[in-house]
Amino acid sequence: MIHAPIVGHNLLMDLMLFYQHFYQDLPGSYKIFKSKLHNLFPVIYDTRHIWLHVKSRLPQHAGLPLIYEVFQSPFDDLSTLYSPRIILSNCENYVTEKFLHDSGYDSYITGWSKFSIYVKPQSFKQHLNAVSPFVNKLNLSYSKIRYINLEGDDPVPSVSGFLYVSSRSSNRILNHAELGAMLEKYALVEFQLVKQQRGAIVVTGTIGCYNDILKDFENDADYVVQRYNSLKHSPYINAALWLTAFASGCLIAVLIAKYHAH
Repeated sequence: MIHAPIVGHNLLMDLMLFYQHFYQDLPGSYKIFKSKLHNLFPVIYDTRHIWLHVKSRLPQHAGLPLIYEVFQSPFDDLSTLYSPRIILSNCENYVTEKFLHDSGYDSYITGWSKFSIYVKPQSFKQHLNAVSPFVNKLNLSYSKIRYINLEGDDPVPSVSGFLYVSSRSSNRILNHAELGAMLEKYALVEFQLVKQQRGAIVVTGTIGCYNDILKDFENDADYVVQRYNSLKHSPYINAALWLTAFASGCLIAVLIAKYHAH
């Protein structure tokens, strides 16, 4: 058992890999996995989960680097008195340079973000108390269950829906940052670019949000927003259909050739 708090950003997959490679094989039961993971790491903070449930002036699709950039600036209007002071040891270059996906740098900006998300003047102990409602809750992206609760029952699945976004111009690819900015005003929205960035699958947190997006973009000049249809929009099903059509065409060609040969 590790008693020190574990802090990470969207870290469910990291914990599963750690469990599998450094502890024991992942169990076949989800319930057993939750119990054993909690016994192994009694205190976990997922800054992605915290971020999605804290009112903030940043867009919800802000990634970890953007969250860090906003909060680390002492002149930003989100900074407050008594914000935690983090003193670097043998890694001072993290302040002046970016080392994205370097394990040490990612750990540093994750820790910084965790203690900066609550923008109230408070002591270090108060910062810890402020994030206590989010302890041992791991963000679960693209799911009707918004997070995994290691200490008890998972939340009731939200009523949500899937949408498909594409450009009205067939030659235009979607930009992740631009799409994130477009959807930032809607609560608890996740999206993923597909089909070589020519489309995006959007997961909404509530049916109200789902309907609002459909209504707001009904006559949009640049984007087409549709109800998601797996047969029409899934890149995997599309690929399977094309492969099936190709195989069928080849088979028919062979049969025709054999027919004429006789």
